[in-house]
Amino acid sequence: LLDDLSQELEVMEESAGDVLASYLDGYRTMAMVNMMVFVVILAMLAAGCAYHVDHKQDKQAAIDQSKNKVVEKMDQQEMLFATLANTFRRDHLLVGIMYKHRKMTREKRVWTVLLSWLVTEAVATVMAAELKFKVERHFVAVGLVAGVLVFPFTQFVQFLYEWRPQTRIHSQPPLGSTPAKPIPLKQQTHIGHLDRPRRPAIPAQVQPPPRAAPPR
Repeated sequence: LLDDLSQELEVMEESAGDVLASYLDGYRTMAMVNMMVFVVILAMLAAGCAYHVDHKQDKQAAIDQSKNKVVEKMDQQEMLFATLANTFRRDHLLVGIMYKHRKMTREKRVWTVLLSWLVTEAVATVMAAELKFKVERHFVAVGLVAGVLVFPFTQFVQFLYEWRPQTRIHSQPPLGSTPAKPIPLKQQTHIGHLDRPRRPAIPAQVQPPPRAAPPR
């Protein structure tokens, strides 16, 4: 959002009036659009490369698929540093882009970084235009404040990707899902004769009960 021209002409901007101010606004707008287009194109290329790498490492085990989050070491200090390194490789947005993940893939990490950068640009623009921050003099501090404000949003987007419900996909169908095959005739067990119980004979004509008989 900033350039060297606005810093060099800061003294002239106060005395030149509306003409120079309108020129500087147009110049900054074009510089912002050019930077955004360049970053979006760069992010698209990075996302394509990330998708290609993930597809190439399809048979490799994902780092977040293991349930052991603590690295076992004999020394306590070595175990602490090994566990921290494993946590960064598994959960960090930028460090984890070098390793394969099951849910938060490299492509999704690139899009998350791009979204965070765009939101940071928007927050910095609001701070400069609406809140009247001295962006030309303190652009580093304004950028840091905007990044700190956007950090919870970045963590929320990463949380949505990592904790979304997803069915585990197997490379081969499990044994329970295979269709049943017919049993060969030689392996079939022949069932012998079954003894069925004899039923009592039913009379051809049923005589009604006598009239003096008690009701049933």
